[in-house]
Amino acid sequence: MRAKSVYSPPSPLALHELNYLLIDNRRIEIRMRSGGRRRTRVMFSYHPDGILFVDAPANTTDRTLRILIHRNEWWLRKEIEKYSEGEHVVFPSKYETGQILYFLGDPTTLRVRSGRAPTVRHKGSELIVKAPDDEPIQNLVHEWYREVAHPILLNSVRRVWYSTRVLELLPKWRHKFMSSKWGSCSSKGTMNLNTHLVKVPQKSIDMVVLHELCHFRELNHGPKFYELMDRYMPDWKLHDSTLTKFQGLLQEPLG
Repeated sequence: MRAKSVYSPPSPLALHELNYLLIDNRRIEIRMRSGGRRRTRVMFSYHPDGILFVDAPANTTDRTLRILIHRNEWWLRKEIEKYSEGEHVVFPSKYETGQILYFLGDPTTLRVRSGRAPTVRHKGSELIVKAPDDEPIQNLVHEWYREVAHPILLNSVRRVWYSTRVLELLPKWRHKFMSSKWGSCSSKGTMNLNTHLVKVPQKSIDMVVLHELCHFRELNHGPKFYELMDRYMPDWKLHDSTLTKFQGLLQEPLG
């Protein structure tokens, strides 16, 4: 005999002085962030360490933040559930010694040391950052990613294009940090790649490059588009699945 189930509705989200909130008896720290980038709207990012990052314009009132947090309760519950299931890679909650970063899919331990002039060096499984005590480590790490991403992505673009010749000519391309897509194509014929790609395995980078090259021939995700993907990279779905594990990296707002 099956036991009678009793539905218990989720507890309402409770805010406490915009320092933390309680959701289903789970304490979530609210951490306000500010950076050099001018913001025009409020952005939320959830970290599985139990932190809700809030990036908002300087003139945003506490009342507005409270309203927006309550309105996004459904999203927060979804994020908490997502990170409680399976393995997901996320951005560091703090940029300090011992935090785990990623480079070409491999975990890389951040080591922060005092130094007069800022330097960043990748050695084995470590990223060693030397800087004055008041230097923003996060900015130095992001700048390092920008620098190393260009040759890595350039090599991928050239290699995938040359091996497939899905297009007659190699298109113009550029890379930049993006918050929602791994890649895109502009109406002017430029391929945009996400700088965050330098953090994922090489095969997944190649898959994204091929994906965007195929979009120059097929603008939508119809059968002909997937025929091209299957023809030039039969195991692309495997690398796409790997990329999903790193999706949380896109939620990191940059200053």
